[in-house]
Amino acid sequence: MTNSYNPIPATLTEKEAMHIKGVQANLWTEYVVTIPQMDYSLFPRLSAVAEIAWSRRENMDYDSFCMRLEKIKKHYDLLGVTYCQRIYNKDE
Repeated sequence: MTNSYNPIPATLTEKEAMHIKGVQANLWTEYVVTIPQMDYSLFPRLSAVAEIAWSRRENMDYDSFCMRLEKIKKHYDLLGVTYCQRIYNKDE
């Protein structure tokens, strides 16, 4: 997988790009009625958003992120977070 996501569109000028202050991860909760459903929708998505927000573009590496996510999963497990595991099925 390539590092294809960039929150700053290439079509913006440098001056225009300066107005982008960060990234966000919305969760619309109209149909989310339980904490486990919310967890499933947010995790590990929030880890991926943090990767995009905090990493320099040239240092981003999807395979490296997936390896680090293995350690993060242990924290999710300890906290009882019902996280999505579809990221591990690379054939989808």
